[in-house]
Amino acid sequence: MTYPASVADIDQRIRDLARNHASATQSPLPHTTGGGRTVRALEINSGAADSNTPVVMVIAGIHAREWPPPDTVLSFAERLVSAYTR
Repeated sequence: MTYPASVADIDQRIRDLARNHASATQSPLPHTTGGGRTVRALEINSGAADSNTPVVMVIAGIHAREWPPPDTVLSFAERLVSAYTR
């Protein structure tokens, strides 16, 4: 994968993951950024979760110089859904 060059590229990769993998779903969050952009959440699961299933939440792209950058989290998500479908 190539490094996303824009916010639109990141958004498209999230939507592509959800479209191409049954274990991933995406949804817009109820609030937008300070610049009015839509924030998307990507959920990856096996479909067998209930209220007792442990959950891990990974957040990226909040600050300009944070670690990890959004591309790292996208790559991680792509590897997770790829490993799940094998």
